[in-house]
Amino acid sequence: MSADPQPQDISESPSLPLPNLADASLFLDFDGTLVDIAPRPDAIAVPASLKDLLANLGDQTNGRIALVSGRAIADIQSILPYYDGILAGGHGAELFQNGEIERVTGQIEAALTNTISALERFADSLPGILCEPKATGVVLHYRGRPEAEAAVREAAAMALSSLPDFELHDAKMAVELKHREASKGAAVAKLMAQFSAGTPVAIGDDTTDEDMFKVALAQGGTAIKVGDGPTMAPFRCQNPAAVHEMLARWQRQSC
Repeated sequence: MSADPQPQDISESPSLPLPNLADASLFLDFDGTLVDIAPRPDAIAVPASLKDLLANLGDQTNGRIALVSGRAIADIQSILPYYDGILAGGHGAELFQNGEIERVTGQIEAALTNTISALERFADSLPGILCEPKATGVVLHYRGRPEAEAAVREAAAMALSSLPDFELHDAKMAVELKHREASKGAAVAKLMAQFSAGTPVAIGDDTTDEDMFKVALAQGGTAIKVGDGPTMAPFRCQNPAAVHEMLARWQRQSC
């Protein structure tokens, strides 16, 4: 990753250096970007204002908005039942649009089932460790027991040895095994090819979001990193609350 050590805090800009929403294609991560990260994936708090925010962004971009998440599409839909726009789940392994789900990577091999069972047993043996199975991979969270990071990484590396089509990714207080073909960047590139217009703007907080930042920047767009850490994004927002404020400001600026 070629990282800018000091991205500009976009909240400090007198006028947001972003295209009019009518001329934009917007790609938003979910956890850590639109909602604060919680100790457990099922413990997030969704701001009541998010429903109207997403609806208005969809209207102003003429539908060129997508949530691009590591979560499974079914999980996002259960959290945001009111959102009927485009979803890319499993880091791009699943794509929901026009009422249908497309599995980009095809069927995940049966070996993943055995791997998940083994990692669930590992997590059960260490209180505070959470195993989160996904349709396209599996995550081990150690936020509840940070001192077990080394053991978690060792367990994940052992699991990876039996999954040649998967790779290991760092997340925030977690490690994830995901399919090699699952990429947020590939999802953004696929959607940009479908859209008839729109400058891409990608917003995310994690290392996996750098893939979509790269695609957005390569296509003449921009990217916003949420929180700390190295990034290729030219802009930064401090936290999800700042993202909400920036998006609301962008809506007003685009009117």
